[in-house]
Amino acid sequence: MSLFEQLKNAFAAFDTNGDGHITVNELQKFMTEFGIECDEEQVQEIVDQMDIDKSGSIELCEFLPMWQKMIRNMIRSPTERKQLRSICSDEMADLKAHLAKGSIFGPERQIKDVVLLVVVADEIAPVLAEFSPVQDSELESRLLNLAQAFTCTVRNESADYKLTILQVASSPIYGRHYSGYTQVSAIVGLVAKEIKPDLLVSFGTSGGVGVGKTGHIKIGDALLASGCVYIDRLRTSSKSSHDWGVFGGPVVPTKNMDKDLGLVKALLGSQISYIVTAPQVHLIDTLGIAALDMEAAPEAEIAMQVGLNFVAIKMISNGVYPENASRMEEEYTEHRATVSANGLRTLRAVLLYLAGKTIGDL
Repeated sequence: MSLFEQLKNAFAAFDTNGDGHITVNELQKFMTEFGIECDEEQVQEIVDQMDIDKSGSIELCEFLPMWQKMIRNMIRSPTERKQLRSICSDEMADLKAHLAKGSIFGPERQIKDVVLLVVVADEIAPVLAEFSPVQDSELESRLLNLAQAFTCTVRNESADYKLTILQVASSPIYGRHYSGYTQVSAIVGLVAKEIKPDLLVSFGTSGGVGVGKTGHIKIGDALLASGCVYIDRLRTSSKSSHDWGVFGGPVVPTKNMDKDLGLVKALLGSQISYIVTAPQVHLIDTLGIAALDMEAAPEAEIAMQVGLNFVAIKMISNGVYPENASRMEEEYTEHRATVSANGLRTLRAVLLYLAGKTIGDL
């Protein structure tokens, strides 16, 4: 069979009605049958890129460039192949062992001073109102105005502690909070210097891996991180360099908190983008990462260096879809009310739970 005949046969697999044109509907149907999640708008963009004569569909002469592009996307670059070999060489056993050690500074310390670090204020405002926090402008100044600061006392029966709430500052240019990935790194270092709390708690939302599949985490679940890793710091010069890029930091090795509060204890990954690549999916599967956020790994990395006891609690607000990043954002909006209600219950329970305990009790 000649190359041209092979190309015609491939074209016919898309052109289901045999009229010589691949329409948006035909292309979307083909991609769906092969497990590629995409909406009509995404498929329309593909057709528009390949439709040289602007007929609204793809003809045989336009099919070859599209087919070549699809094949190129299937072939991994040398960098991707090196990353996959680094992941597979020991199934990340060494990195898993480092995370499993945990990081605890003074397990006998009574919890009398807690810092709650959040990025989005709306996610915690109703619970904080219960404790009547007061804005602390003097502390904000000492933190270089990188965060808004509020303080209050949390009481549970006969025990209490001081709670400091830090919310990432907002950009006056865009009217949105600054990037959690970078901002929290600076804040955590200043927390160690200026506040010296017994415990630092990171609270927010994250995307759940495998949402909708049996046995996986669900939207509305609360995850207690067993460790924090980066999934977007690619290093391929050596196995050690690769693992160093992935390693974020350990957390307080909690033994009771997840069971007492009904939290899902699992590994948490961080990256700055919603987009998830194929090598990242392999890393997620190999390490057993249950959820992705944008700030826990840098928080854990700094906390480990400056001697802060650190835990991360994340509400699952959406799924993780490597082929469809926009779906993650859509689900975040769609489930906001449910996730917010579950988050408020979880945060209230966590704050009351800490009163009267030592770090080792967790």
